[in-house]
Amino acid sequence: RYVGGPNADYNTINEFLFSLSQCGVNDSLVVRVAEGEYPPFVVPEFDGATAQHYVVLEPVAGATVTIKADGVASDMANMENTPYFRLRGLTFVRATGALSNMVLLGQASTGCRIENCMFIDSIENPTSSMRIGSVINTGFANNLLISGNTIIGGDVGINLVGQASDIRSNHNRVLRNVTYNQYSTGIAVTNQSNVLVEKNEM
Repeated sequence: RYVGGPNADYNTINEFLFSLSQCGVNDSLVVRVAEGEYPPFVVPEFDGATAQHYVVLEPVAGATVTIKADGVASDMANMENTPYFRLRGLTFVRATGALSNMVLLGQASTGCRIENCMFIDSIENPTSSMRIGSVINTGFANNLLISGNTIIGGDVGINLVGQASDIRSNHNRVLRNVTYNQYSTGIAVTNQSNVLVEKNEM
């Protein structure tokens, strides 16, 4: 399936996501996005998602696909209501005044992946008066893979957080990411069990 460009199945990412919410999946699905800038999006709940029947959103070969915030306090890629959704190779740019997370996951986000993406915050090394959301906020999710991303700026690069000390998130992996120019820290890990954080550069 293709988003944007000639002979596209969908004109926009949000058009594809609406279709996904209506039709679901019965196999794995890779959706390739044409070159260009796209607005923030919310991934809906959809039927059929399993570890074998996942959805990937990625650029077409050789394209740069940029998700750009419009300056309001909304998450750029909200994935908190769906499992087994993958972002691969996308670029996220957050403008001054956007107070949200770039990617938000939640308890329903089991098995989601964020791979080989670029995250650029226009406020690098923000002062305390300009503190903003995490670039990637895992929101109590389990079985995540966050790998190969470059994260510039923001308050926390990757905020790997469990619900409580006695309700921990499990089996999350944070591998081979590069984070720099954060206000607080590159990677924060709280209330996790069986977590793997290795080969990251901060």
